Amino acid sequence: MQTYSKNRNTTYFSVIVNMTNNDVKPILGDDLKSLESRSDISSLVERALAPELLGLIENISVKAAKYDAVLYIVGGFVRDLLLGRLSTDFDLVIDGDAIGLSEELASEYGGQVAVHRRFGTAKWSLSAKLSSATGLRELDLVTSRSESYDKPSQLPDVKPSSIKWDLQRRDFTVNTLAVNLSSDKFGELVDFWGGLDDLKLKLLQVLHSRSFIDDPTRMLRAVRLEQRLGFNITDETLDLIAASLSLLDNVSGARIRHEIERILREELPEVVLARLNDIGVTEAIHSSMADNVGEWLESKFVLAREYSLVSDIVSVYFALWLYKLSSDEVASICARLQVSAKIERSLIQIGRVKLILSELDVSARPSDIASKLENLSDIALDVLVVAVDNNDIRKNIERFRDDLRYVEPITNGKDLLELGLFPGPGLGRILLRLKVAWLDGDISSKEEENELVEVLVAEEKKGI
Repeated sequence: MQTYSKNRNTTYFSVIVNMTNNDVKPILGDDLKSLESRSDISSLVERALAPELLGLIENISVKAAKYDAVLYIVGGFVRDLLLGRLSTDFDLVIDGDAIGLSEELASEYGGQVAVHRRFGTAKWSLSAKLSSATGLRELDLVTSRSESYDKPSQLPDVKPSSIKWDLQRRDFTVNTLAVNLSSDKFGELVDFWGGLDDLKLKLLQVLHSRSFIDDPTRMLRAVRLEQRLGFNITDETLDLIAASLSLLDNVSGARIRHEIERILREELPEVVLARLNDIGVTEAIHSSMADNVGEWLESKFVLAREYSLVSDIVSVYFALWLYKLSSDEVASICARLQVSAKIERSLIQIGRVKLILSELDVSARPSDIASKLENLSDIALDVLVVAVDNNDIRKNIERFRDDLRYVEPITNGKDLLELGLFPGPGLGRILLRLKVAWLDGDISSKEEENELVEVLVAEEKKGI
């Protein structure tokens, strides 16, 4: 196992990439000897990255060497690479001068660099040409560091440090693996913190006993990663979660909501929510969220994935999760999680419609359906289509979402004014009656609408 002990500063890049080859086979498996082969790992890296991006990384590595530095891929990308999973993002770490290196890269490739000298960081916004070639918009170059926390749940005190301690500040051991990208050691695996052993055993554990004290949101990330990878959180880590649950009270609603949104983007978010409930995390976030999972929610999540939705499925998942709660409970959760006004309005709309669902059964006229559901958001309509169990009511809501809400008369207010009416509420009454007539099938053509308009205008002029 390759180790690295030089005490240098390190530079950290956040990079979004596209995996270009589905034929990335896992190293971990029955034959573990291949883990000793640098060439096998380097081959995985080369097949996983687009040629343009790989070329850029190789050039960064060469330039890093000029600064007496070493370039690594670290974290989740390496973890997924060894497991044979496609990864959507990865981190690059490099010892040396982040700002100087970023400026040299921008000088050669173009683009703009924004620096933050206090923290030794630089953001390189790529040129349009390079962005198009690599699929990247920007690279964040951050001087690697160690972290310490003066108070639980607060932002850390950051100091420059070595690659070893940069990896140590990560959340779980399986995310501390790194691959050397320097030209003479390309593909060598770096493992300071036992990540490889835990990867083999499919275990998820934190690096130290203060991990959840430092950042309580790691509890949510632990469960999300556990369920995604099919791993098991170790008993020691579960004990640390249980002991730290109360610290979630100190975390802002926005940060917790961000982690929840990431969970809801998982392939099977209902499994993650159930696990969070089992270990007490959801109750610690808000008491009304406890035990709010089960067969009903699981079936609705499955149905949401099968339906053709017009809104964001993450918002639909979130609203389904809260669907059976009271309006007061939903309002309290929205306040705790600092939910956006758009989502909160949709949740309020859902609560109102729940009170009148029986009026949307098979006996309801189309105009009645439209009047009760008008002005509902796409999110609210999608959630109701998925959540309602009564087949007739669900079909009526779906009919409104896909058809009835778009029905409007051909005649407009200007047309009515030209027929001799004066501006005022009478125009609105006529337009509404025309719309109802179209919805309920009383008229079905322009000619029939014109005939009805004549009758309604005459009545309005007479004051009927």
